[in-house]
Amino acid sequence: MRRRTFSLVFVVPVLIGCAALARGQGNTRIQEEVGNSFLMDDNFEYSVADYGVGRFQVRPAGKENSLSPQVFWVKFRIVNRAEHSIQRPRYVASAFNPIRATDNWGNNYWLRRPEVSEVGGNWHGATLPIPDAEESKGAYKPGELSWDLRIIHQKDFVESITELRIYLVGHEYNNTKSCYFKIAQPLARQRSLLRDQADPEPSELQIKLVTETLQAPVTKRKH
Repeated sequence: MRRRTFSLVFVVPVLIGCAALARGQGNTRIQEEVGNSFLMDDNFEYSVADYGVGRFQVRPAGKENSLSPQVFWVKFRIVNRAEHSIQRPRYVASAFNPIRATDNWGNNYWLRRPEVSEVGGNWHGATLPIPDAEESKGAYKPGELSWDLRIIHQKDFVESITELRIYLVGHEYNNTKSCYFKIAQPLARQRSLLRDQADPEPSELQIKLVTETLQAPVTKRKH
């Protein structure tokens, strides 16, 4: 087990480094637009439905431990947009895999599912305040959707964060395309997530969709 763990820790930075090297040698094409949903090449739509700094409700109001500690939370929505295919999402596929986020200083954070310590010490009587929160989907029928809740503790952030990038896919592992949600002033949105709370309009969120594509450098012909 120790050898396997060491290999993972060693290989990932090397791959990230190779991607950074490729990015420096070639040209990067950047597309940016206002919005909160990516339709990816797997025919799934991935959306940041809401986010904020606050507490999320895990038990009925008035009960002990009904609210979590103060965290930065993100509510995701995943929809199969294929017309006839039953399929699995390729990105944000598992509730057990953390989602990488990067701030304006270049620090990495990991959006993860809430743990026992965030719901009052145990899961007895606790549910996350999103539809079908405890249901882990495998394959999705056309039009079928699910929700996910991910958090980062405020203590994990450095000061003076003005931007947070939440990656669906990055340039790691030799990907030529990177897709991420760019959120302006993410910690300024003071908002708790309660049960049966309506999602805001996308225009209320300070989100831009960014796609970066690495292009091979142009080789100059020798005369």
